Amino acid sequence: MKEYKLILLVSLLSIFRLASATLPDFETISHKSSDTLILKTGVYTHASFKSESRGNVDFNVYLPPTWSKDSSTEYPLIILLHGQNGSEYSFVDALPADSLNHWVKTGAIPEMVVIALRGGENTRDMQWYSDENVNMITSEAEDELRKYCNEKFNSTMDSSKISIIGHSRGAAGALNFAVNYPNKFSSIVSLSYVSDYTIEGLKESVTKNRESIINSSIGIQMYIGNEDRFVLEADRRGSWIINSYLKENGIINKLITIEDTSHDLSELFEYPNGLNYFAFCSKMWKKVKE
Repeated sequence: MKEYKLILLVSLLSIFRLASATLPDFETISHKSSDTLILKTGVYTHASFKSESRGNVDFNVYLPPTWSKDSSTEYPLIILLHGQNGSEYSFVDALPADSLNHWVKTGAIPEMVVIALRGGENTRDMQWYSDENVNMITSEAEDELRKYCNEKFNSTMDSSKISIIGHSRGAAGALNFAVNYPNKFSSIVSLSYVSDYTIEGLKESVTKNRESIINSSIGIQMYIGNEDRFVLEADRRGSWIINSYLKENGIINKLITIEDTSHDLSELFEYPNGLNYFAFCSKMWKKVKE
């Protein structure tokens, strides 16, 4: 009986090893600090860096297929901001690396660095417009996000090729960056902005910074699902209100309703929606800012 169990165990282990060997290497998770970071192309790598403003920042980063640390190429940068109770894994689950690889391979989007950040230790209560997150994302200082990505991933320091895609509370963060720091980004994509408690603050910033927002030519595109539960059950109108207020102030932006789509990030990224977000950002990179 013991011999039978031993043979069965060895057989199961062999099958497990064979199955593991055949799994596609779409995602590589490496829980390491930046000092020991081992990067791979065409997959996500998980790590963290030490921000002077915020402390430890966990992230997942995607590097394009032909990326090389020794290359002189500087890649455009897209920063992903999750919603309440989300994490640096939220977009990884909704946006597989193989989708990015396919879009790059077919020429639908250019090669780029994509980094999904964790907004704080407590993602239930954190806000992307907090001072520590704003400094971490907008500063060009040595110990902040942009410089770190430039040194580690060869991403650009040129704001005309840096974009943000934010979901829900991350969408509120993205809009905050657009109206308060328009010269720091080429474009922002707001997905399911329903944080109505931030409407008045955004309006005040639009009124205060109207001229600089217009002169920056920052691209602003907003999306909302027609089955968003916060709209249907709580009558959240933030996306429509900010879309209209921006237009009233002469600021170009577009609000797109996605049919048969809820608030869930996985639905918002169903093809071709995800590609549309990235294509919009890459289109804005081609525009030269004065």
